[in-house]
Amino acid sequence: MCIPLAVLAIVQLSNSTILHANTQKSSTQKTSYQEATIEVNENGYSPNQISLKVGIPAKLHFQKKSSSGCLSYLSIPDQGIHRELKSGDNIISFTPKKSGTIKFSCGMGMYHGSLILK
Repeated sequence: MCIPLAVLAIVQLSNSTILHANTQKSSTQKTSYQEATIEVNENGYSPNQISLKVGIPAKLHFQKKSSSGCLSYLSIPDQGIHRELKSGDNIISFTPKKSGTIKFSCGMGMYHGSLILK
């Protein structure tokens, strides 16, 4: 029995998505700020959820490892941040003002992540 190539491609895509979903990490507290590193690769953002503390300046290191088109652009609308990501380390700094969840995404909205503010 032959399995159509399209079915194999869908299964592969699904497995890839599952492997990178629901990753979460807390930020690391420094003397006067908190920081976290988010890898940007062909599968999206890893981790795709970061916990931050409200009222403490945050430095997010978006480590771009992929040359993928839409992942070359980062959008965090709630913070007014819209920036092109270059290869390597891209530092995004802001101070979370209130509790809640802030969403971020690639330029086309295909890949997503969340900042959980406590």
